[in-house]
Amino acid sequence: MRKSVKPVSNWRRPLPRPIVLSDVPLTLSTIADVRDLVHKRLPAAYKQKQVWQRVAVITTAAARGQLPAEEVSVALRMVLAIEGLQCRVD
Repeated sequence: MRKSVKPVSNWRRPLPRPIVLSDVPLTLSTIADVRDLVHKRLPAAYKQKQVWQRVAVITTAAARGQLPAEEVSVALRMVLAIEGLQCRVD
């Protein structure tokens, strides 16, 4: 019988460059930082939006090594722009 192996997640993977949110004093430098933003800091109305749910999926895939961390950065910056939130990449 073959056991299924759950992928090991590495939430400490760094983003290529930190993302600084201007409206909120917050710097995101790891995949874990993005996960915390999406799951803990966003108001419920934002969490329900499909674009933020997609960021969560991409973040999880990157933590599992299925996507490069750059995908998280790109997705997050696009969603922040859609939402009209200011950010900069350091």
